Amino acid sequence: MNPDSSNADEVAQFLREITPDLITWASDDVLLAWSKFKREAQVLAAEDTIFSFEELLSAIRRDFGHSGRQVKEGDLLALFINDIDEQLTRRRAQRGAV
Repeated sequence: MNPDSSNADEVAQFLREITPDLITWASDDVLLAWSKFKREAQVLAAEDTIFSFEELLSAIRRDFGHSGRQVKEGDLLALFINDIDEQLTRRRAQRGAV
């Protein structure tokens, strides 16, 4: 989970460009998830930030009318992160230790 700097720059640019549209068009749920994701992405490790991103994806899906009742933590991330099961195991172990 170590993106090269050009990819990270592209992502940062995308985040800057999409924010005004989200302010205008997103539901409160999506807007709050977006705000949380942006704040956490600046201070959390990448392994933790991806779960904040998943919360954002879930909010977007709810905004489109999907209930998400059957979608559990890691399910959306598993669609594009190959080692998400390892990440989930570490995350759950950390939660148990806290």
